[in-house]
Amino acid sequence: MGTDTAAGWAARATVLANWALKHLINRDDAWGRYIPKPACIKDSITRDLLVQHFKGETTIGLYTTSIDQTCRWCVWDFDNHDDDPDTAKSNHNRAIALADQLTKRGMFPLIESSDGRGSFHLWIVFDHPVPVDALYR
Repeated sequence: MGTDTAAGWAARATVLANWALKHLINRDDAWGRYIPKPACIKDSITRDLLVQHFKGETTIGLYTTSIDQTCRWCVWDFDNHDDDPDTAKSNHNRAIALADQLTKRGMFPLIESSDGRGSFHLWIVFDHPVPVDALYR
């Protein structure tokens, strides 16, 4: 992430943390950590923890599914681990095509570059928790 982008996220970290608490938290009793090694942290997700994440001071992962088998969002991951230009182009085209299909179904997808090298995330954030089994239909 470029310094301008990182500075923008850091400057808005509190606003982003408040938004995430309202729209993204499926479980508030546990979260994931990947560095130095993958682990489930059995502790509360707090505003302060999310602010640290958005400032780039720590990296956390949110669980996709609540204890009652609902979720507030889903995300597709298009990776380009080998920095291959053809994969980067294919990932971009696939993300756009999926976003177009989701838009036709009345959804509002968000595509983000996840590494600046041709990997993307495509997000759908729901306005209410959705049963997980409905997402697979």
